[in-house]
Amino acid sequence: MTQIAKWAALGALFIIPFLPLYVASELFFPYITGKGFAFRILVETAFASWIFLALTDERYRPKFSWAFALFALFTLWMLIADFLGVNPHKAIWSNFERMDGWMMLIHLFMFSVVASSVLSVHNLWKRWWLTFISISAIVVGHGLLQAVGALQTFQGNRVEASFGNAAYLPGYLIFALGVTLWQAIERKGWLRYTLLILAALQALVIVLSATRGAFLGLLGGI
Repeated sequence: MTQIAKWAALGALFIIPFLPLYVASELFFPYITGKGFAFRILVETAFASWIFLALTDERYRPKFSWAFALFALFTLWMLIADFLGVNPHKAIWSNFERMDGWMMLIHLFMFSVVASSVLSVHNLWKRWWLTFISISAIVVGHGLLQAVGALQTFQGNRVEASFGNAAYLPGYLIFALGVTLWQAIERKGWLRYTLLILAALQALVIVLSATRGAFLGLLGGI
């Protein structure tokens, strides 16, 4: 049973980086809702598996850190704020166009709990980040093909890849760019240079998205 729980948690965690490629064409807001529902299902699967692992093996039990404590307090405080808001239902559940709200926040917290435990126990953080970066390379390739006219765009000359919105793509890629540069610093040899080239392409696609706020955020991040 422990092995099943371990592989269920790891499987869900390693599927999550692939979600940017998922488009649920049969759903309302197919570029958004599919990713959102899939993320929640995978996180809930991983979290349920982690609970079993934590109960049976102390290695999986969370260790105290100020980052973890502050994230937990922030999540609790946002729940209180949402209940006291003008529209608690919207604040907690958001809508299909955004898939945000407190419901997304609590799933992000659950994800951080499981990932920080399971990936650390099995020393798989580097592989997880490289998986994330590899998927971002596919997203970049999609965006570049749109830029040269080989694939269709939905917002004129602005690329959106598999996100369906030119404002969502750079939000993802700014984070991916930071992770890619971090891993390039950590690596040596051909992998370092490959990651640096990918980082340059990620920055290019951010510019091609023509999202001014994201471009300013990129400059600020640098």
